[in-house]
Amino acid sequence: MMEHDIFYFQEQLLAGLREYLPADAGYVYRMETVEKNRETRHALVIGKKTDSIIPTIYMEGYFQAYENGYPLSSICRDICQDILTREPPRLDMGKVQDYEQIKENLRLRLVSREDNRKYLEQGPYRMDTIGAMVVYADLDESLMGQEMGMRITHRLLQGYGVTEGQLFDEAMTQTRMHCPFTLQSMDSLIEEMTGMRGPGGCDMHILTNRDKFYGASVSLYPDTLPKVREMLGEDFYVLPSSVHELILLRKSGQHTPYDLRAMVRQVNREQVAPEEQLSNEVFEYRGKERQLLPCRIKERERER
Repeated sequence: MMEHDIFYFQEQLLAGLREYLPADAGYVYRMETVEKNRETRHALVIGKKTDSIIPTIYMEGYFQAYENGYPLSSICRDICQDILTREPPRLDMGKVQDYEQIKENLRLRLVSREDNRKYLEQGPYRMDTIGAMVVYADLDESLMGQEMGMRITHRLLQGYGVTEGQLFDEAMTQTRMHCPFTLQSMDSLIEEMTGMRGPGGCDMHILTNRDKFYGASVSLYPDTLPKVREMLGEDFYVLPSSVHELILLRKSGQHTPYDLRAMVRQVNREQVAPEEQLSNEVFEYRGKERQLLPCRIKERERER
């Protein structure tokens, strides 16, 4: 999308919103650029001044509708009807800002380390073999039907009065406790989803957590990969399918790191949303060293 086009669209949208939601009626609205995991989004921040949090509405979908001929006045009307009829979002900021109250809700997330500098620098992070570890607070409240999570920023950490090391240690403890890992064969998953038994013989396994939400983070637990190695009976390749799951294949299979990397990159390019992509590389777990390492692509197999 052309940057100047969406900025023009946002200016016109703000002008239209002033007619529906005048500032003296207690509403605030502004446009922001939001850095998300591997993605920059254009957003409208709009709501009442008295709300504890003000919702963020991403503009890309509305901009596409506008380009396809949907009138700007109708977009303004739709947004305002949504704001006027929506239940006010609830968020106990006192709990978020109190470390003793929020620490049981801390969760590690594994996100992409590739082309992701702005997002990572918003708060504490640590580099891992596959990606980067960040810490979120898993909140009890929901917003527009979606479970809410809040990234722990540098400012929040400073207010907690704990060190970065303490934050990550507590997040690891709570994530392991509340989000245990699960390992399932691809054949079993297909049967579970379709109710039909497949032909069998697929050597792929899915490693994720119980909720299948940011499940790739289970690879950060110190005991996960050694246990998985025992379950599979040998060393294995790790394909970063998304931030929600990892695909594992035994190294004795008929696969080369070059072919697997090509598959990961194709899937990322065609099927995985940018903010859910984890890595374009392939990794291997070596039981003898108890290490997860990047695969070495042989020189003769280098990407053409």
